[in-house]
Amino acid sequence: MAGNRPGRVSITQARAGVSSVDRPNTIGLAGRDLAAVLDAFDSAESGGVSPRREFIRWPFRHAGIPVSFAHPGGSLVSLKLAGRNISKGGLSVLHNAFVHPGTECTVQLPKTQGGTLERSAIVSRCIHRRGTLHELGLRFSTPIRLRDFISASTRGDVNSLERVDPSRLRGRMLYAEDNPLDAKIVAHFLRDSSISMVVVGTVEGGLQRLSEQFDVMLIDWRLAGGKGTDLLMAARDQGMMTPAIFVSADPGGLSADPVWKVPGVRMLPKPFTQAQLLQDLGEVLLAENRETATLPVGQDTLPGNLTAEYAKDLVQSLEKSVADQTRDRTVELCYQLRGCGAMLGMKTAAGVADRACAAMGGNASSKDEQGVLRELISACRKDLDRLQDRQG
Repeated sequence: MAGNRPGRVSITQARAGVSSVDRPNTIGLAGRDLAAVLDAFDSAESGGVSPRREFIRWPFRHAGIPVSFAHPGGSLVSLKLAGRNISKGGLSVLHNAFVHPGTECTVQLPKTQGGTLERSAIVSRCIHRRGTLHELGLRFSTPIRLRDFISASTRGDVNSLERVDPSRLRGRMLYAEDNPLDAKIVAHFLRDSSISMVVVGTVEGGLQRLSEQFDVMLIDWRLAGGKGTDLLMAARDQGMMTPAIFVSADPGGLSADPVWKVPGVRMLPKPFTQAQLLQDLGEVLLAENRETATLPVGQDTLPGNLTAEYAKDLVQSLEKSVADQTRDRTVELCYQLRGCGAMLGMKTAAGVADRACAAMGGNASSKDEQGVLRELISACRKDLDRLQDRQG
């Protein structure tokens, strides 16, 4: 091996890697056998976010991924390798022979919707696992679009960045939100960024600002005077392809909305943390521009003077709405409590608000609705008393 030059596979290695046409890959494993090996690797390496890793790794368990390695003399050695995981920047595969880091290759990546993408790569690492089993890390020459290879998660997106440094986030953001506290929370979360935020409280207010240039839109699904989807569709009708992130305390209802047929849309369920917000903004503002950021983010706490006063107003509004029997307003306030209650320090009330939203949005009887609303008001009062006690 000592005489091999980086960027080439030796003849011995090439022969070792050639597999029978009856074998799914060079290690001869597929189905449950391959899954067992990969499960063991994943279990041994389970842990937190790597401080050095740029991109998130997603499972990519394909039994036979075509890879062609550069052979001394200019020819290629074509093999089928077992896939382990994939990221925006590279691929991990299993092979039955050692391959020198620096070896050039070409990969045929299978897409979720059929077909393949050819991407040139280089072997960035070769780790001996056991016996003749080796794991190769292949670094792509240019980043890929993960959505083409990974099915969308329950949040409707596929993230690629491990962590996002808020100081790297720059641009203008249109934020459509009718809950003043939520707007303050987002501003607090973005305090270390260079994002300029324009806040509107209605669909009409958003429509009036569409002529301006924005890098991203953050839109609450439920807005005064309509749904946030109305704002996005109006923007698309005007030819604006600005990426949009929808936030909602009713992710089930939002998921059923046909807005998901529109390109460039992400979903962020409430309540969300600072890390989750920065992650989505990073995917839009950084990942799409092939930039990376890998610094830790701040905490999700809010200044005390921002919570107690608003919580009191929110509870009083709910009590009045229930007493006046204004059902639409009550539903709106329940969703607000469900979305931001925990952030306010009202975790008990947020949990009851979740059940209230389900009751008022389902087939619950009027008696059951009134019962859960009384329970919600009681929980709100207790949480509010605790908040005010802490304020002194």
